Formats: sequence, C-alpha cells, structure tokens
Amino acid sequence: MGNYIVNNSKFNPFSYSELLQPVAMADTAHKELEASMGDLSTNAGKWSGLINPTTESDVYNTYQNYNQDLSNSAG
Repeated sequence: MGNYIVNNSKFNPFSYSELLQPVAMADTAHKELEASMGDLSTNAGKWSGLINPTTESDVYNTYQNYNQDLSNSAG
C-alpha cells in the first residue's frame, strides 16, 4: 500500500480592509504625534518673551537649546 498525503488547505487571502488596517492605525498615530509636537512648539513659544537674556542667561540658554531641539525633532 502506498503512502498518501492529503492536503486540505485552502487559500484564504486578506481582504483590502484587513490589509489597510495597520496603515490606517499608523497614520492615526502619526497625526496624533504631529499634533502634540505642534502643541509643544506653540506652548514653548510663549516662554520666549518672559525670559530676560541678560539677567537670566543660563535659563535663556537652556530654553534656546530646548527650543532648537524641539524644532529639529518636529521638522
């Protein structure tokens, strides 16, 4: 008697909505991150007029470094 292999597997391709779901989730996360970076930039800009660069040079330099890093990260 011979050896027989029975294979009952069936091809079940992904639907378009199943393929699109990870891309849509990544897009939503990217938009949320972009919005939060914009909020940080807006709120950080409020402090620029409150710091006196001549009397508070260490605070001003720290703020400028933070603002530059934020700009580099956002853009």
